[in-house]
Amino acid sequence: MLKYGIVVHHGSIPLNVRYWLEKFIRAGYAKLCFSTSTLIYGINMPFDAIYIDRFNFEGVTEDEKSLQMKNLLGRAGRTNAQTNKFDYGYVIIKKGSLPTFRKRFVETSQITKESVLEQPIDKLDNFDKENIQAEKNNEVIDEFTEPKTRIERLSSDEIMESVKQFIDILFFNSKSIRDEKTFSDEERTLVQNILKNIFEKYINRNMYKGELNIFKTGMTIMLWIMQGESFKRILNKRYVYLTKFNERRALKKEFETGHISLGEYMRTLSYMYVNYSATPSHIPDKKLLNVGSSFSEMNATNIDYDSIVYDTYDYIDKVVEFSMLNAYITTLSLYHKKTSDGRALSVINCLKYGSDEPKTIFLKRYGFSDEEIKIIYDNVKSVDENGIEFEDSIKNVTDEILKDKIQRYE
Repeated sequence: MLKYGIVVHHGSIPLNVRYWLEKFIRAGYAKLCFSTSTLIYGINMPFDAIYIDRFNFEGVTEDEKSLQMKNLLGRAGRTNAQTNKFDYGYVIIKKGSLPTFRKRFVETSQITKESVLEQPIDKLDNFDKENIQAEKNNEVIDEFTEPKTRIERLSSDEIMESVKQFIDILFFNSKSIRDEKTFSDEERTLVQNILKNIFEKYINRNMYKGELNIFKTGMTIMLWIMQGESFKRILNKRYVYLTKFNERRALKKEFETGHISLGEYMRTLSYMYVNYSATPSHIPDKKLLNVGSSFSEMNATNIDYDSIVYDTYDYIDKVVEFSMLNAYITTLSLYHKKTSDGRALSVINCLKYGSDEPKTIFLKRYGFSDEEIKIIYDNVKSVDENGIEFEDSIKNVTDEILKDKIQRYE
């Protein structure tokens, strides 16, 4: 669609792709952009006109929704590159939406002066209540930025023993973390139960069905990251699972070898639907009693690869990094503090960076992706907290985004 000047933009697009789309738009090539509410949050993507399709902006009060709408209006009319020249922006709204638009437009919007800490907490989840009460009572442990009561739960003998079991499985007879493929069924089940138990201790309640479905997928992806799988490899694994790739390949082989007819092959294929995968969302969230599938009622042969990219990116961002990671990093840190077991620090590094190798960790901290590190690894003479020193051979890199990143540190 870029050939026709049409752009699609939303928060689940990987950062590298967003970089190019936003550069494409600022260069003036985009004639039309379909966007979610991501456009509201100050992204520099100017357009002559904005069409508002619906008015269900985020926020509880009308005041909050009004502010969201006005942020969106600020995207229109900033395409003129000339200085000191008055410019126009146009806002187009759906027929029948004028009363809502007018009401929100004329409202004098204000950000609430009341702190979240002063608002009623009766209807909040246990997790949020604990955070607010700890902040009010000055009972946040600075080392972990977690409430004292949560640290006490995670420090229990039961949890510490579970962490030891987890680490013993990961490092069974080796100095590095094992590949998940080498786990026995019993080990895999034990690891899953340990991780579930730690997270439920962290949030101070059992997960609801919807949360648990999201957690299971997030946990699988988190383990892959910990074992050093790149984003590309994680995508491939999810594609094989979601599209029933192996089942379809076996079915095709049956047809090609004459065991089933073409009609039977096509009929069976038409009833193969994508495996269930809960739509990614932040957890804990007590409203998530049930969660629909990201690929509901979709035939396994029709799934769009891009949709798996977006779904996986959301899982890594919203579920693994934002919702789950701190529970395990905190618990492993407490275990290391108690036992001085260096393996715990290795697991923490692998959870954070997908590696325990110092050079890779520093390059990731400087913002390079797995794929980029593979390209530049041998061209890096040294890297530490003071900077990166490149070999002369780094000049051979041709990728535009990668060159931009390299120039920041040269």
